Amino acid sequence: MMSKKKVWFYAAIVFSSIEFVTLSYVNEHFYKNIIYALVFYMVIFIQPYIVNKSFDRESKILLFSLLNKKYKKIILILLLFYIGPLILFYSILPNLTYKAAYNKVETLIQSEYENSVIYYPDEDDVKYAIGTIHDYYFVGGFYYFDVINLKNGDLYEFIVNPVTGKVVKLKN
Repeated sequence: MMSKKKVWFYAAIVFSSIEFVTLSYVNEHFYKNIIYALVFYMVIFIQPYIVNKSFDRESKILLFSLLNKKYKKIILILLLFYIGPLILFYSILPNLTYKAAYNKVETLIQSEYENSVIYYPDEDDVKYAIGTIHDYYFVGGFYYFDVINLKNGDLYEFIVNPVTGKVVKLKN
């Protein structure tokens, strides 16, 4: 039979894996990896170790001493420990997803650039411009779009600030 410490450790690995996959999916699928999520990933990877150490008799976290007495308190601590990074991650998400920025540029070119389309060869071939967005540490760039005029072949480049939603046409 496995000890309680091992059970909690394996549960921590499962929860951390689910958390990692969830954050990675949201960052990649909706925001096309413009979020600096490394800090969150590091926290997720050390979570099982911290949970494991917290059940040692010499631990300063004292979950081991609470184990036999108060399951509710342990579950609350672990839930906060795992839900905390998720809440922080979702609180730093930019206002615009990639799709919302795409729609914003598409609306702009339909009204101001006749016979133009966004060059979008493949969903996996997404570009973004690396840059600093002041006062927003976790966002590492701007959404970038190539717009082609089908009539004369002119190429226009646009970036969209994912935090403010401002669309800027770059000089050709």
